Amino acid sequence: MITADSLFLRRLRSEWRFQYDLWKTVVDWTIALYLIIPALLLFADAYRSWWLAPPLWLAGLPAVIPQSLLLLFIFTGRMRIFVEEADHLFLLRQRSWHRRIVALGIFYSLGKELLLTVLLFLLLAPFLTTGYGLAVSQIALLIGVTFLFRAVMALSRQLLTLRYADWKGTLLFFLLFSLAGLLFRTELVALAGPPLAPTVFAGWGSSSILEKPNGPGVPPTLQDLSIPSPQDRAPQDQAPLDGVYPAPPSHLARNQADPSAIAGTVEGGHIDVIAATTVIALTVLLGYLIRLRLNWKGHFFHDVARERQERLRYAALILNAAGFRFRKPNRRRQRPIAFRRSNALFRRRAAVDILTEACLKTVLRSRSRLSQYGQMTLLGLFAVTIASGLWKWALWIGAIVVMTQWTGYYWKETIHAEFVQLFRWTVSDQRLAAERALFLLSLPSLLLISAVAGFQSFSWLGAAAALPLGSFAGYVTANMISYFGVIHHEQPAQETDL
Repeated sequence: MITADSLFLRRLRSEWRFQYDLWKTVVDWTIALYLIIPALLLFADAYRSWWLAPPLWLAGLPAVIPQSLLLLFIFTGRMRIFVEEADHLFLLRQRSWHRRIVALGIFYSLGKELLLTVLLFLLLAPFLTTGYGLAVSQIALLIGVTFLFRAVMALSRQLLTLRYADWKGTLLFFLLFSLAGLLFRTELVALAGPPLAPTVFAGWGSSSILEKPNGPGVPPTLQDLSIPSPQDRAPQDQAPLDGVYPAPPSHLARNQADPSAIAGTVEGGHIDVIAATTVIALTVLLGYLIRLRLNWKGHFFHDVARERQERLRYAALILNAAGFRFRKPNRRRQRPIAFRRSNALFRRRAAVDILTEACLKTVLRSRSRLSQYGQMTLLGLFAVTIASGLWKWALWIGAIVVMTQWTGYYWKETIHAEFVQLFRWTVSDQRLAAERALFLLSLPSLLLISAVAGFQSFSWLGAAAALPLGSFAGYVTANMISYFGVIHHEQPAQETDL
């Protein structure tokens, strides 16, 4: 007898079989024998050495790296409900069956997210214990809190996508993104203390912009920092400079792992209360979101399209790497925010100007691309804001390269569009158009990131000086990426229907 549970198990086995057959086409026994197995053995040996003694490069690693990794992890959760097109004929009429399959899909996704969270912290455990001096109880609490944040964000993003398809959804997701990041960082401070969650304005040595000794926007002097000489302080009392915490020896890490010794900036010993309150609140919120998702109606075909996309996600990744490009399904057109009448941007109508204009309008007239652009800009701002010292400017350079490279994907979409390929374009025109498009698209983000980095380091004078530097760096990066991406380009990839 077929029941809802047996039907779900059948679909789950079909999903596993499909993914196994998919990856089996990529990883055969020769690749597994000569590449994957040796790599796993080398990783196991390195992982064992991390437990014995922290690596030397961990001493100079800023805490923004693991913090950014955890923040990125909580925003990449996925929730599956295992609905199919044929359910419209029968399961929608059997409401109890449909709810049961959706509920089982959600709980299966929660179990998978918990497993991924545990695996991530198992990978980070040597660094968190020997490097940052966290106790096992603190790591266990971090696992629970990270899992709850990841599950809540996955369900919230799915519900927002179903409920809002315009700018309201983008705005609400941005607010949710900011609030979740702030709450998660606060929880890191409560559970792990300053070693894992340094102050945002670590370059000034203060926890808030309102607490700078010389006022907002004015960096402190050496007298304000009050740095004692090494002779006046015992070695165990030395504080790290610029928010970079060196890795303690392994025999001292366990002594420093006492939760009472890593109270951070939380006063009064309320760490356990804050952690317990957060866990309870997230658990209640997760239960409410699950109930809301089970009672959600009227978006069956959106659910089917999303499930189909999730099922074929790795297949599309493998085929894209093999040179196949897929035509995206037509979506309901929305009125663009900018250039609604498609007016010309440049007076001259040369080939370079037409290609540049096409790439700019591809991004500026698309709500989804503008949303992605804003998210990448916020990620770059977050990186340069938290880092300090030389790491701030290293991440500034990295943000310029990543942002320009990101806009290069928009250029590839434009140049491979069916309408654009109806015309013949010379290689020199493509290169000049790519250089201009990449520079103009990345310029607003680079100016904002450069201004913030310069203001944090050298006040208003630094912000004014960082603007032309950011523009010049963006121009050079766009020139290099356009050269290697157009002059040394491949032939347009084949297209196929998914």
